[in-house]
Amino acid sequence: DTAGSNPAGDAILIWAALFLAASAHAQQPQSFSHRIHAERKIACAACHPGAASSAKAGIVARAACIDCHRRSGVVAPAAIRLSRTSSPLRWEPVHELPGWVRFSHARHKASSCSLCHGRVELRDEAQEEVAMHMNFCRDCHLKTRARAGCGTCHREKDAAERRP
Repeated sequence: DTAGSNPAGDAILIWAALFLAASAHAQQPQSFSHRIHAERKIACAACHPGAASSAKAGIVARAACIDCHRRSGVVAPAAIRLSRTSSPLRWEPVHELPGWVRFSHARHKASSCSLCHGRVELRDEAQEEVAMHMNFCRDCHLKTRARAGCGTCHREKDAAERRP
């Protein structure tokens, strides 16, 4: 044990750093209003195709945005800008869990997107509205009677590497 070491204090600093890093406003390469798309009754899965079927929700490619705007006849300045470039969009994650956390959108498909992501359908800019920390997830698992053991969400290999 190192003199002056404070494991509890270290843990608090680590969680504070993770929280601040996760809650920092992500600068996106393109404006996108979830509110406008929700008002037009476009389902989350139209732009996040993996949300119901894979671990990550994913985001459609730039070409899909352009195609959707062409088919719908909606001319938006952002869509026009998209059509004038061929470079791919590199969206910054708004919600990003630590690497030792195991999470699958597919396993949570029966839940409302807003449960974890907040009311993004009311927002012009996506931002982290719900602090997705261990107690948030565990409380939901207990309330819904889902499995709540450590291995349900924590990757054992990573957890073993963190043990003293």
